[in-house]
Amino acid sequence: MGGWYLLVLFALLVGITCGWALPSYLQEGERQLISQQAGNLLSQAVSPNQSLFMTICVALWNALRTVGLLFLASLTPYLSICAGIAMWAKGFGIGFTLHGMQLAHGFGGLFLAFVMLALQNCLYLPSYAYIAVHGGRIQGYESTSLGGRAMLFLLRYRWCLAAIAMGIMVECIISPLLLRTVYGWVF
Repeated sequence: MGGWYLLVLFALLVGITCGWALPSYLQEGERQLISQQAGNLLSQAVSPNQSLFMTICVALWNALRTVGLLFLASLTPYLSICAGIAMWAKGFGIGFTLHGMQLAHGFGGLFLAFVMLALQNCLYLPSYAYIAVHGGRIQGYESTSLGGRAMLFLLRYRWCLAAIAMGIMVECIISPLLLRTVYGWVF
């Protein structure tokens, strides 16, 4: 099992590196667009009138995409490849956000991005990694329908899914509160 965790960690780190490096290879106009979008992301996160419902919907959609990809990976014999892609995509988003915030606000933006991403990813990443490594255990239920396999997946990984749900709450409620508090100290 340790080798599979190393593979998932490797995919995550490669994703973070690719996400961080991408803006460096773009033209100046595209980098400024990324910087502007990162600045908008930060101002939305700090804004007290951000819709909590919409924020939760976006976070839920992002989590469902990753869990859905990991579920689909559990149905195939190519679990490690699909799980690696899911973790790479998660890492790419983290790295891209970090570099975008650094482009927008320098070191202060990078610090704020860590505040924005750190707490929820302490819940997300171990849960995703556990599902990615142990997802193959769902196989062997060939006579079970797809809906039955989905229910088995949900039951088997309910603790991971609960941690992901807590990560969504941290991302949507606690991180913005911390970000608003720290924002005044940084800028």
